[in-house]
Amino acid sequence: APGGGGLLPGIWGALKHVQTPGIKWDLKPERTKIKLRKRLFPLGLTRLTVGADYDPMAGEWSIKTSWKDTVIGGNLNIHGTELAMTKDFRVDDRNALSLKAAFDWHTKKSLIGFTLKPMMGLNAMSGSNRPGFSFRKRVPLTDNLDIELDSVVQIPEATYTTSSSAGVCLGIGDFCVDLRELNMVV
Repeated sequence: APGGGGLLPGIWGALKHVQTPGIKWDLKPERTKIKLRKRLFPLGLTRLTVGADYDPMAGEWSIKTSWKDTVIGGNLNIHGTELAMTKDFRVDDRNALSLKAAFDWHTKKSLIGFTLKPMMGLNAMSGSNRPGFSFRKRVPLTDNLDIELDSVVQIPEATYTTSSSAGVCLGIGDFCVDLRELNMVV
């Protein structure tokens, strides 16, 4: 009954004093590229990928090649004047240890190094001032066209607080969705 109280109006009245986190969207990717790729399977045990990336913001093309060996699982890449061999070792469900040996024939310098990198998919973030997840995923649109998304979702600090004004707060901060990279893969 209007104005007569009851359970539902009482709950609704209590919820008016509850503050919940909002959602902030940052949909301005730092990088957007058009990626053209052609995969060939020479020798049956290897995959040769030849392609080009176009950065419309910088107006630049870059040539990409990769030769993946299924026997040892490494990649042979040529980027500009650098020839590099990389091999990824899965550390856990979310991370891989990537070893790299490279030689730049223009500068005559060699490099041997390693890095810990997240795998494709949903990964917990570390080293950030707020908890969150990084998300990198390819979404097929057609047989020959994919959209590749690289984004971060930061989550609010999980807290329950009350104030003297009879309000309740469920979380400090907002959910922040940041689209860092958007690529079209052809």
